[in-house]
Amino acid sequence: YFTVGRVQLARREYDLAIDALEHALKLNPCLAVTYCGLGDSLAYEGRLDEAIEKFEIAIRLSPHDPFRWAFYSYRSLAHLFRGEFEDAVAWARKAVQTPNAHYWARAHLVAALGHLGDQTQAGSAVSDLLQTKPGFSVDFAREHLFYLKRSDQLETYLEGLRKAGVT
Repeated sequence: YFTVGRVQLARREYDLAIDALEHALKLNPCLAVTYCGLGDSLAYEGRLDEAIEKFEIAIRLSPHDPFRWAFYSYRSLAHLFRGEFEDAVAWARKAVQTPNAHYWARAHLVAALGHLGDQTQAGSAVSDLLQTKPGFSVDFAREHLFYLKRSDQLETYLEGLRKAGVT
């Protein structure tokens, strides 16, 4: 049910994704990555408080999980979407500092820093992102964030990238 939920998220079928992930948790309430996936789906549905609760559970259940960069990174997005840019930066930094962090963790940090307006830190984060993912751009982000059905969330994210200097 975890995999079904993630596929449904990619299809922007958030209600179905949430149902599948909640069912997965009934079958195995100790699987941290499922809490993360549920938090992710809830965040994209705009249920940000609930999403943050799920990320907290994932982190508590598996604080040394090799996938914990995602727990932190997705939590940073929930804060970004709530306009809590300092919290978004703090969680994105934790994600970036985690071994094997995906380049999206760096992109989330860039978007959050862009909203804070600290061009020095944002510029450094953009350089780090471009070393990790050469060619990353606003257009690339728009194309690959297709699962964001809420235009306000997508625009908040892209605006942060632009403010940070991503073209």
